[in-house]
Amino acid sequence: MGRARSSVNPGDATGVDRSRRLSYGPAMRDERIDRQGSGRRKRLPAAARSGFEARLLRTLDRLGAADIGGPAGRPFRTRARNVLVCGLPKSGSSFVTLALAQSLGVPLVPAALTRGGEVLDHRLNLARLLQLKVARRDSISALHAVANAETLHLVRTFDLRTVVTTRPILDALVSLRDHVRRDQRDVSRLSLPDTLVFLPYAPPHFYRMLLTRKGGALTDLIVEAFAPWFFQFLLSWEHARRTKAVPVHVIPYGDLARDERSALTRALEYLGVEPDGERIGDVLRNLRRDAPPALLNVGVAGRGRRTLTREQIGRVRAIGRRFAPREVVESLL
Repeated sequence: MGRARSSVNPGDATGVDRSRRLSYGPAMRDERIDRQGSGRRKRLPAAARSGFEARLLRTLDRLGAADIGGPAGRPFRTRARNVLVCGLPKSGSSFVTLALAQSLGVPLVPAALTRGGEVLDHRLNLARLLQLKVARRDSISALHAVANAETLHLVRTFDLRTVVTTRPILDALVSLRDHVRRDQRDVSRLSLPDTLVFLPYAPPHFYRMLLTRKGGALTDLIVEAFAPWFFQFLLSWEHARRTKAVPVHVIPYGDLARDERSALTRALEYLGVEPDGERIGDVLRNLRRDAPPALLNVGVAGRGRRTLTREQIGRVRAIGRRFAPREVVESLL
């Protein structure tokens, strides 16, 4: 961390799995698990390939093809530790993912579903989860997924150790607005399509509006477009945690900004790893030295309330009331 009380924002960037800029941690040691969009893949010898495919088929049969929405069967557990970081956008999920990957010494593996070249960062990739379990390799993946029936079913079925990063919605909306403004100033380094893939099926003209609207009009658009999804994300994971639908470790953004070392230590303990203080210190120093600047912005708690207008905050409250009672909405702001 820098000066006291002025903490590094460990995650005003999203899309760990999509961005070449975030290619930290050990390289994948198993050629059978292909990196998303990595071009040519080494082919296994025929004998090894047939053995791997046979294990895949046996696994599919054992899981009942992991029927989405079907009855939860016995989880597919191995000695491998497969970690899933689900983050509210602009909540530190990229920082947490990289820090955990380096602390555990495991590779980052894309786990998002892809269709027609489009990354659907709100959905898990069933084929990739199968490969990870059959390969019996530790891994860490990141996603911006709501805790709906499909997500929870796959988390249970594949025994994913889930870490969820959260942040007050008003602060997250302002941080997202700032990200859009940076892209507007430097379109040559445009990252909006990568950053906003957690918003399912946004049409091209939506990105044009984000890049052309200014001032209050831009903030109004961000509130209307993203506040509903932000509420659904936070409420769904809180419900999953409270009902014990799946084991979940929550890292609030405020805890991360105040003391990132303690937040990382608690996450490692949840994952069943004895924290190594010296290694954690090295990891945090390396991230500050090597990570892209967008990953290490300073996040100020309460900035959303000070920056948004009374009307915009009122609109966020009204959107939240679609999903939860007043007192719950206020706790998320």
